[in-house]
Amino acid sequence: MQQFCKNEKITMKKRIFLTAIIIFLFPGMLLAGGLSSNWGEVIIANLEPGKNYDLNDFLNTRFKITNNFDSNVNLKIEILIPQPEELKPGYEAIEDVSWVKVQENISLEAGRTEIVPIQLKIPEGLKYFGKKYQFWIWSHTSGQAVGVGLKSRIMFSMFTGK
Repeated sequence: MQQFCKNEKITMKKRIFLTAIIIFLFPGMLLAGGLSSNWGEVIIANLEPGKNYDLNDFLNTRFKITNNFDSNVNLKIEILIPQPEELKPGYEAIEDVSWVKVQENISLEAGRTEIVPIQLKIPEGLKYFGKKYQFWIWSHTSGQAVGVGLKSRIMFSMFTGK
């Protein structure tokens, strides 16, 4: 029994050692591609409750995702409600992901960039005036053995009504 445990420890050490060698000798294999976006953190001011906004037009810049891999990827784009610890001071999470509409699935060729439409519909109501909200746009690969993704933080403040 003791011999079996000793061999098992040696085998585990060999696996760890070989994994470390592969990572250090061939780091390019791990960094051979990725995703990038022109929106990291976006701040929008003075929006009005009850209105629809095409953020690409409103901001005068387009939300772009670039496939930096050497092969085609399938992307899934999701709207996420931030966790309390992810909120910037003074901001609260949007009440529902239905406030934001986005193209959810994209097939993107190697080296290509896609403009993704983002629609923001703020509900009507006096309670929204003067508030500040935040959400994430999470763009990530789907269907790959190893997933890659990025999050863009969108923060917006509402017109104060004064």
